[in-house]
Amino acid sequence: MEKNDFIEKVTKAINEHDAGTFASLFAEGATAHDPFYPDPLKGRKEIEKDMEIFFTAFPDLRGEVINVLASGSWIAAEFEMTGTNDGQLDSPAGALPATGKKVKFEVASFVKLDENGLVVENRRYYNVAAILQQLGIQSESV
Repeated sequence: MEKNDFIEKVTKAINEHDAGTFASLFAEGATAHDPFYPDPLKGRKEIEKDMEIFFTAFPDLRGEVINVLASGSWIAAEFEMTGTNDGQLDSPAGALPATGKKVKFEVASFVKLDENGLVVENRRYYNVAAILQQLGIQSESV
């Protein structure tokens, strides 16, 4: 799969809030490292559940591609994400009620594709504290 085709599919799934399609881009045994969770997400079902959590918490979530780089079986992409927290955000520390506040943050995502063009490893980088600050859940002094 071409890097642009892959990124287009990822972005479309995010912007259409289609957790199933997003997860279908991952191999069954894929691993996703995400700073929101203390342990990696393992398998397509956990990855789909993660997206469902964010689509529930941010029902207007939108992603815009900023940069894309590819080397061998790896693709790196930078996204700008925006959304309004109009739904409960289930976190490892417990459920966080909706705040009605808007967030804007950047995500860097590195994915390794297998020979079938499916993600086998995903490493996501974004500032969780900055998101929590925008939601009014965490003070800026932390």
